[in-house]
Amino acid sequence: MLDCIFSGLHICLPPPRNYPPLAIYCFIIGKFFNLHNYSLNVTLNYSENMTRKKILVVEDDEFVVEAMTMILEEQGFDVASSTDGEIFSEAGFEHPHLILLDIRLSGRDRRDICKWLKEHPGMKHIPIILISGNRDIHKIHKECGADDYIVKPFDLNELLSKVNFFTNC
Repeated sequence: MLDCIFSGLHICLPPPRNYPPLAIYCFIIGKFFNLHNYSLNVTLNYSENMTRKKILVVEDDEFVVEAMTMILEEQGFDVASSTDGEIFSEAGFEHPHLILLDIRLSGRDRRDICKWLKEHPGMKHIPIILISGNRDIHKIHKECGADDYIVKPFDLNELLSKVNFFTNC
């Protein structure tokens, strides 16, 4: 096991598979999950026997995608990602159990993706959590039919709490 303590965050990781050096991992978590003012103890592990639910992260910032992927995989989720939202039109697209959707992708407002997903008969049942630094996100998530939202920079506990709620874990 590897241990990382970052401003009160204690992370226990299994031996590295394809992880970046531990210092980079701690930096990513601290920067993107706004942990510098929190004191928490988190153990990131899962049972190999769990049924793994799939989460799709649609985010154009690759550091955020990488950090979220590592954290969610260590919690036992399968994680797929897209940086542009075009994944929904790809042949063979597997429907996830949850979508984490940044509404600003490559500088474009992508509320249309959320609206389209919530109107699509085969995907409208999939929960969508919008991720944004927009201060009107509470209003935006209602307008486009999202199930919930997270404001950037966000707290790790908030992310995991909402993911677990919407995946019924």
